[in-house]
Amino acid sequence: MLKYLVAALLLIIAGVGGFYAFNAYIYDAKFTPLDAVGYLMGQGGVEDYKQILTTIDGEPVTLGTESTQFFGNEAKGDLNDDGIPDLAFIFTRETGGSGTFYYAVAALQNSAGRYTGTNAVFLGDRIAPQSSEIRNGNLVVNFADRGLDDPFSTPPYVGKSVYLYYDDGLKAEWPVSLYYYDPKLDTDESGNILCSEQGLVPVPRMMPGAMAEAAIRALLEGKITDGEKARGITSEFPLAGLSLVKTDLVDGVLTLTFSDPQNKTSGGSCRVSILWKQIEATAKQFPGVETVKFAPEELFQP
Repeated sequence: MLKYLVAALLLIIAGVGGFYAFNAYIYDAKFTPLDAVGYLMGQGGVEDYKQILTTIDGEPVTLGTESTQFFGNEAKGDLNDDGIPDLAFIFTRETGGSGTFYYAVAALQNSAGRYTGTNAVFLGDRIAPQSSEIRNGNLVVNFADRGLDDPFSTPPYVGKSVYLYYDDGLKAEWPVSLYYYDPKLDTDESGNILCSEQGLVPVPRMMPGAMAEAAIRALLEGKITDGEKARGITSEFPLAGLSLVKTDLVDGVLTLTFSDPQNKTSGGSCRVSILWKQIEATAKQFPGVETVKFAPEELFQP
């Protein structure tokens, strides 16, 4: 009876090993029959974290293949809260054109010291990575990029940071500022409100993408925490019916097209000025935005 059990176990191992070998052939994942046994024992993954299987825009790619190359900037720490240190790093991919695309990825380590790859997060084209570190379970990647209107011949000079965390995949958040208003900061010697940018207050937020359009949409929602309100920060947003329809950035000029069916952007000159300055300051924090215009032109008029 024992020899039959052993034979059956060997057949299962061979079958599973063949399955993974077949998939390794398809995806060039470098799995071996021993890896298959590891999967049966809950010890899957690969020994070399530089050869993990990742996904780029949903496409499975094994690092070291398909024009991908390990770049570095390794960071070590526990990303998936299992008490085992993981590794995160940057790799590049070239697709035949002039671009060199940079990605962040994590290699999750198991108790057997083997690594399983996460999805890759795109950082930019021909950027200049600076540093990476894992703090409190979050991966922080710092790099330099160029302005939105700059040609790729311009050396990267705009500092950026992206915060990544693991939640059934590697997910990214970018720090942005929403500009609200504090009237106490915007008065003359007699206490009169000046209705100027002097009263603008940047309020930090984390967003899935560091884009002007997303930041302005968030500003229009007017969400202010109780702690921020206690500091005197205010906003008339949201305004009923007001919405951002589209954005267009051409030669440093960002044109914002709004819909305001209830004419909520009109009113006194002081009120209108503050509303517009909040939007303008929020938009101008992004590289390439030098001037902000709005459409239709009759909006934000006293």
